[in-house]
Amino acid sequence: MEANVPESFELNRTYDIEVTYLRPNSCTFFEGYDVTKTAQTERNIALIGTVLTDETACTEAVEEVEAIFRFNVIFTGEYTFRFYAGNDENDEAVYLEYTIPVETESTDQN
Repeated sequence: MEANVPESFELNRTYDIEVTYLRPNSCTFFEGYDVTKTAQTERNIALIGTVLTDETACTEAVEEVEAIFRFNVIFTGEYTFRFYAGNDENDEAVYLEYTIPVETESTDQN
């Protein structure tokens, strides 16, 4: 999994962040995101999927897929996103972490 995040955000703008993940088979489909606010400007993000369980034959081919995570910047400082990437060998959650600063307009009036 990876996310294509900008180098910085601008306050009060909405961004479409491209998230690339591996789809394990042809019966698994992207449904959305589970976003947990862990602090004012920190978010844990997990992809939500559904799996068809009927008699449909699924191909087992792993496929790289893109999905859009839409985000509105309403705070200054910097945002930290932690995208859930699965569990490690100890069954602990693994996150890909991105920190993006928020640029604010200059108030200098020379």
